Amino acid sequence: MKIISAAQKWASIVLGVICLALLLNLALRSGVGSGTEKSPLAPVKSAVKLQITPKPGAAQDDLSRYDPEVKLDLLSDLQSRELPQIERNPFEFERPKPIPPSIGPQLPGRGSALPPPPVLSIKLIGYSQKESGLKEGIIADEDGLYVVHEGETFAKRYKVTKLTSTFIEIYDETTRQTVSLPIAP
Repeated sequence: MKIISAAQKWASIVLGVICLALLLNLALRSGVGSGTEKSPLAPVKSAVKLQITPKPGAAQDDLSRYDPEVKLDLLSDLQSRELPQIERNPFEFERPKPIPPSIGPQLPGRGSALPPPPVLSIKLIGYSQKESGLKEGIIADEDGLYVVHEGETFAKRYKVTKLTSTFIEIYDETTRQTVSLPIAP
């Protein structure tokens, strides 16, 4: 225990000395605390003032007086050109091309009706709700009775998607259709 505390003391002393050295270096280089202004390390070159003489016969514009790189004659040339005529309205978009029937999923046409849901041999014969709020449905099948909850799979092919006191919604994984069954009287 004494070895660890002695090592911690020495590490604290070394870190303190490093911090003091860094602070002293900062103070010497920046002139902090000495009351004198910071002296530049390199001599500062004085700025050269460029005299711009206006072109003969042209009036000197305000912008070119401040910045010699501004070329107002090019800008005025661009502004004097006429705008190109656009043949289409940029706010109207083309209608998407229809997908050929062989590429996309095969959907029934407008006039055809959806196939009827499959007839299931199961019936919802009961419903209960526990004090904790857990809903249970009691389903009768040819093989027996099932007590099911929302999200559960039973009979190796049916999944309960919704369960209320009046009906149950079941997804048949073999036919990939959803069927709603009312509670049997």
